[in-house]
Amino acid sequence: MERAGFCYREVLPFVAVIISLGSNVGVTTAFKAAASQGISYRVFMVYAHSLAGLVLLPFAFIFERKKRLPPLNFSFINRIFLLGLIGFLGHTLGYMGLVYSTPTLSTIISNLTPAFTFALAIIFSWTP
Repeated sequence: MERAGFCYREVLPFVAVIISLGSNVGVTTAFKAAASQGISYRVFMVYAHSLAGLVLLPFAFIFERKKRLPPLNFSFINRIFLLGLIGFLGHTLGYMGLVYSTPTLSTIISNLTPAFTFALAIIFSWTP
């Protein structure tokens, strides 16, 4: 029983990070190949987000079906809008930059995001 707990607690997060990074590299490489064939980054974003939504939607119904939703007030809707806007701008600018560079550079920059976040947290004194 202890071995199963170890695998769940220690190995599963490691595997999830590896899968996440692998999918990120796969998507950037697929975009670069599609962009070289002439597809627009806007069209690729629609296809990628549609596929991701179709893959993730069943998991939301399975794992979140018994949880109650928070009330829809103005503050909650503003937060959803702001998070969506930040994600949209991040993907749009990332794919626009990928048109002019290589998938390798894009992956390297995306892997540096935690370091940039930590540096900004130190600059703005947000660390405990």
